[in-house]
Amino acid sequence: MSVRPYSFSQVQVSQPLDQQEKLGKTIRKTAPFETLGTFKPIKRSANKLMDQVRQILIPELLPERTQRMSESLFTFFRGTAELMEFDLAHQTNSPIHAITCGDAHVGNFGLFASPERHLLFDLNDFDEAGINHLNGTSSVWPSVSCCCR
Repeated sequence: MSVRPYSFSQVQVSQPLDQQEKLGKTIRKTAPFETLGTFKPIKRSANKLMDQVRQILIPELLPERTQRMSESLFTFFRGTAELMEFDLAHQTNSPIHAITCGDAHVGNFGLFASPERHLLFDLNDFDEAGINHLNGTSSVWPSVSCCCR
């Protein structure tokens, strides 16, 4: 599990459109679309990674966490975001950084009413937001798959 301090120097907030297009074309040469969608299996010990996570959690709450994670594939997926983070860190990633939701699963989305009385669908949980590779949004689609099973 990585805990990185926020450094907004990684995020480009405003740039003229022509500079953004030029930057995008340069980045595409170093990280082509074809390489971003390919998962390369890696060797890792899920138990060792989860042991590292458990060391920073409140010991009295670990039995409750374990019980909740054992309820379903989806609750296990929600409780082991560090495994996906580790896997994604060892894949080809876009060099584009963005402020992303580190806990982007289907359970953290909801419907809201706008001031104009429109129905909106958006994130409703930002407690694990951070500056990550744009690929950090990859957890949404596996969570949809887990919920459908």
